[in-house]
Amino acid sequence: MFRVRVNNEDLILGYASGRIRRNFIQILPGDRVKMEVKSL
Repeated sequence: MFRVRVNNEDLILGYASGRIRRNFIQILPGDRVKMEVKSL
């Protein structure tokens, strides 16, 4: 799990999925990522 700070300074929890997880690609602080957010 990752803590992700979005543009409005909120913190959300995220996780790696798909190709990132299968190929053991590392996500480092400062990396730009695309996110999909679902409401509860």
